[in-house]
Amino acid sequence: MNLLGKIKIIGVLILGISILFSCEKSGSFGFNEEDTAPVEFLVFEAPITSSIVQLDTVFSSNLNSGLIGNMEDPSFGKIRATTYSRLNLRRTFLGVLSSDAVLDSVKFNFRISSLRDTLIRDLDLEVFKLAEPLIDTVHITSDGNGVSDELIVSGSVTLDDLDSIYSFHVSPDFANNLFTLMRNADPSIETQELFEATFPGLAFRTTGVVKNIFSINLDAATNITFYYRDLGSSGEVDLALEHQLTLGSVPHYYGLEVDRRSSELTGLRQKNFEFIPNTNLRYVQEGTGIVTKIDLSSLASFSELNPGIIINSAQVSIGPVNDFPVGLTPPSVLFLALTDDENTVIRDGATFRTMQRDGASPIGSNAPVQLTYDAETKTYSASITSFVNNYYSESFRRNSYFVYPQGINNSLNQFIFDPNNIKIKVFYSRLR
Repeated sequence: MNLLGKIKIIGVLILGISILFSCEKSGSFGFNEEDTAPVEFLVFEAPITSSIVQLDTVFSSNLNSGLIGNMEDPSFGKIRATTYSRLNLRRTFLGVLSSDAVLDSVKFNFRISSLRDTLIRDLDLEVFKLAEPLIDTVHITSDGNGVSDELIVSGSVTLDDLDSIYSFHVSPDFANNLFTLMRNADPSIETQELFEATFPGLAFRTTGVVKNIFSINLDAATNITFYYRDLGSSGEVDLALEHQLTLGSVPHYYGLEVDRRSSELTGLRQKNFEFIPNTNLRYVQEGTGIVTKIDLSSLASFSELNPGIIINSAQVSIGPVNDFPVGLTPPSVLFLALTDDENTVIRDGATFRTMQRDGASPIGSNAPVQLTYDAETKTYSASITSFVNNYYSESFRRNSYFVYPQGINNSLNQFIFDPNNIKIKVFYSRLR
């Protein structure tokens, strides 16, 4: 094609574009008023009020693990964690011992599944005999059990590998006394019930010298193993045997003793009441049940003042959260748990009501919005488009929610944030 031809084609294109734009009215989107009405895209950031609440109920029973240890934190105070458990005699697996049976050794075997502070791996463990029966009921983290002065196990270890089984020697007095009952087929160990009348169970603690919280497994792998010899086929005491008393399939729970008198939360004394600390910061801690309550009623004003709009998307974010020491990690996932003026979670059978994720039924409880943590931005975030759409259309409106950590029963992870750093942004469009 020659140069003149190219110039003609370019001229036609320029003319067409000029005609097209001469017909368009000013606006955010659209060619003209008759074809498509212009659309305006906007963002609303909802003002959110908040407070702190300490929940009265955090369940801690029969989780297959329990918390032990001590911690001191200037924000949350001093906490001592003790785990209580019955001991499974496993009577049906205990054979008949002869009067010649000889006890060789007794070991307590256990596994630690997690640490609050991953940089502190020294464990000083103590195991005591319970002083009273452990009641088989639903326990919460503020519960406790009577503990005797009888020390059954004590030992120190550096936890190099959390997948490993660690072993400590059992007190000779306890080991010999129980082995004598086993060898004599004493009536006190004839059944599990009779055994518990004599031996109610165990309490697991740390000495408190090392400040950390540990999660100890409470299953068959955590056990007291008796190694002994009995008469063999030769008539000699040369038959090596063993018997395990385990923590599997028995009631257990952990309890927390909390002292906040010298902490930033010193005024937080009543449960299920809203509280604003002097720092004006917001706090969340698993285990103790400290949550932040948020009020979303500003969405109602937004909905009333903006009829006929289209909700395109909505996001909730919390962060950046305050810095925390190396070795500590905040909760990995947060829920938004429905609450009310009573400041309790709203139960739904075995679970509780939460804000539901996009596409799920808003009145359900099995598909919660999950605010996941981004370590780089130190921020939790999630999409709540369906919730805001349902709120706007008035098909489901609830204003009060707890910032509720997913692992509230299983650890003492925590974080702190500025109340101005919790945000809900609504991206919407409307006709101009």
